[in-house]
Parts: sequence; C-alpha cells; structure tokens
Amino acid sequence: MSSQPPSYRGEFFKSPHHATLALVTLGGGFILGATIHLALLVGVAAYALGWIYLPDMPFFKNWVDRRGKAVEDAAAQAQVAKFVQQRDSLIASLTSAARIRYDALANVCKDIEHAGADTPLDNPDADPR
Repeated sequence: MSSQPPSYRGEFFKSPHHATLALVTLGGGFILGATIHLALLVGVAAYALGWIYLPDMPFFKNWVDRRGKAVEDAAAQAQVAKFVQQRDSLIASLTSAARIRYDALANVCKDIEHAGADTPLDNPDADPR
C-alpha cells in the first residue's frame, strides 16, 4: 500500500475527465466562437475553472482512489499467485514420507483453525488448550 496519497491534479491531466472538459469547453467555445465571439472567451474561462475545481471534486477523487486500489489489488494477487506456485512446487518436490508428514501437520493446523473459530478468545480466562 502506498504511503502517500496520489496527486489528484497530476492524475487529472492524464484522465478522460480532462479530455472531456477540454472537448466540451474549448470545443464548444470554438464552435460557437464563429458566430458569437464571447463564447470563445467563456469556453476558455470554463476550461480554466475546470482545471481549478474538478480535481478537488469528490467524484474525481473517488475515481482516482478506485483506480489506485485496483492496481494495488492486482499487484497483491500477482504476489499471492507467485507464492502459491512456489509452495506447490516445493510440496511436489517432497518425498512420499515427507509429504505424509506435511499432510498430517496441515490437518493439525486446520483443526486448530476450526477450534479457534468455534471458541473465540473473547474471554482471556478461557484457555483454548
């Protein structure tokens, strides 16, 4: 997980929100500027105001945060998949006697997990052993 929050202004310039803002404000200003010259100035002003206000709006911040979380989740899943692959290759390389001992140990661990789930440690006086 990253320790610093993303730069919302930096993300804004690379986002489709920026392209949409530019298309609507500047494009509309140029199209209407052919007949109404004031529309070109209004389009430029709206574009500048969009640069100032849109990166700070909650819908944009949520969009950036969701994209960042998706990248972090994908990296975590890749790391887990690599671990599982390494674990499976190590288990496959065990001798049959070692694999039997490993399976017995894994079953003991599962029993401990089930016992812990059945009786949670809400009461510190209760000894789960």
